[in-house]
Amino acid sequence: MYNGDYYITAEATWDLSTNRDNSIEELQSFFQATSTPIMVTVSNEISFPELVDEFGDGMMSFDIALAYAEAEWQVDVYDSQFNYIKSFAGYTDNGLIEVIWDVTDANGNPLDDLVFYSVTTIWYAAGGSGTGSTTRVNPPKFKISDNYPPVGKWVVAWQNVFQHNYEKYKNEPPPSPNMLNAMLAAYSAGSRCGGYVRPQPGTPGDFFGIRFGTNASVGEKVLDWAQLKVALRNFDARNLYFFGHGSKNKLGASKDSRLTLTSDEVASILKINDPNPTNRHAFRYVFLDGCKTANGDFPTSFGIRKKENVPIEAYQKNRLRPSAFSGWTDFKANRVVRRDSVAVSCLSNPILLLLVVWLREFGRGP
Repeated sequence: MYNGDYYITAEATWDLSTNRDNSIEELQSFFQATSTPIMVTVSNEISFPELVDEFGDGMMSFDIALAYAEAEWQVDVYDSQFNYIKSFAGYTDNGLIEVIWDVTDANGNPLDDLVFYSVTTIWYAAGGSGTGSTTRVNPPKFKISDNYPPVGKWVVAWQNVFQHNYEKYKNEPPPSPNMLNAMLAAYSAGSRCGGYVRPQPGTPGDFFGIRFGTNASVGEKVLDWAQLKVALRNFDARNLYFFGHGSKNKLGASKDSRLTLTSDEVASILKINDPNPTNRHAFRYVFLDGCKTANGDFPTSFGIRKKENVPIEAYQKNRLRPSAFSGWTDFKANRVVRRDSVAVSCLSNPILLLLVVWLREFGRGP
C-alpha cells in the first residue's frame, strides 16, 4: 500500500448452524462482530504498492514508490541463483520508479530463469547539505507460463436453493424471481462468447442446477459437486460464474466436504502453487455470486490478483493476460425489484451486465 493514514478493524464471524448431521444443508445463519476502527500510519522509505510479482515471456517491470519526491535510485537485478545480472539507475522527481526490463543479460542474451531477485537503493536529501541513503530487497518476480487455449470457455454453475417450491421459480413469469431463466441467460452468454464446458458425458450429476436441501439425496448432491470439480479441471475452462451459498473460503452450505468447494481445493485442482509454472491452470474471469466470496483466498486460488482497479498497463508491461475476480464483501440476498414496469431479479441484472462487459472486452480471447 502507499504511504498514508489507514483505518483497520478486526472482524469475527460465528456460524450459528446447529445441525449435527454434516450432510444436511441449511441456510447459513451467522453472528458477526466488528471492532472499533484504529488508525495506523504507513511510512516506508521504499514500498511496492503496485507490485505485480509475476511476469511472462521477455518482459517484466519494477514499480517502486518512495517516501521522498526527489531521489537518485538504482535497481540491481539477480538471477535465480543470486548471481548479479545488471543494474538500472536514474533520478525521480515524483517519488516513483518504473523500470521495464526485457529479461536479458548485459550482452542482450535472453534469460530463462523462473524467478529473479532485485535490490533497490536510493539517495535523497537528508536536511541541510546532507544526503541519506536506504537499501531494500524487492519482492521476487516469478515466471508464469502462458498455457492458455486458443479460446477460453465458461463454466456456468448454480445451486438450486429454491428446492421447496422449484416449479414456481422454474417457470413462473415476472414478478417471480424466475432464477432458472436468469441462469439460462448467463449460460447463453457464455456459449456465445467462447463456449461453455458441459458436465462429463456418461456420468451422473449436473452443476447447472446443483441439487440442494431435502428434495435430493446426499449421493445425488455429491455427484453434482463432483461434476463441477471435474469441469474446473477442463483445460479449456478459463471463466466461471457460480450462483449459490458462499463464504470467504467456501462455496456451499454444508459441513460435508463432498458438498462444498473450498479455496484450497480450487488451488489444488488448478495447480496454482505448483513449482512448475507450466502446470498452472489460471482462470481469466471468475464471478462467485455468494456471500462474502471476495473476502478470502478465492481470487488467488484461481490465479487472479487480489487487488482492486488494476490498470491494463500492469498486465501489459509484464506480458501477462488480464484477469478479474468478482465477489461479494458482505452477506447478500435475492429479491425482486420493479423497474419501468418490468420485474427483474436484482441478482440477474448485474450478473448479465458484468458478463456482457467482460465477454465483450476479453471473453473471446484466449
